[in-house]
Order: sequence, then structure tokens, then C-alpha cells
Amino acid sequence: LGCAVLLSVDFLFFLYAFHAATSIRHWFAIDIAIRYRYRSYPACSIASSDSDSERTTTPVAARLR
Repeated sequence: LGCAVLLSVDFLFFLYAFHAATSIRHWFAIDIAIRYRYRSYPACSIASSDSDSERTTTPVAARLR
């Protein structure tokens, strides 16, 4: 019985660690996507970023044109 309880605690800890790792990876991917989408705004001037219409418009707006 003691071994089974110890095994279940290890399994629960593994589940918790795996869940934390996947959620961290999920938010990290969202952060990278946001930085990639808006990377030109702080670095470039408005005129140079406006010249690239695909980057400045949303994907929906680009499809509607």
C-alpha cells in the first residue's frame, strides 16, 4: 500500500510538471507570435513599415482586399 501511494504521488507530480511545461510552452509561443507580428513598429519608422502592407494589415484585412 505504501508503494502504491508513493507511486501515485510521483505520478501526480509528473502530471503537474508536464502540465506546467506545456502551459509555459504555450504562453511562450504566444509571446513569440505577438513579437513577430509587431516587431517592425518600435524598430522602423511608420513610413517604412507602411510600405509593407502585408505586415501592417491583419490577415483578415489582407484577405478582404
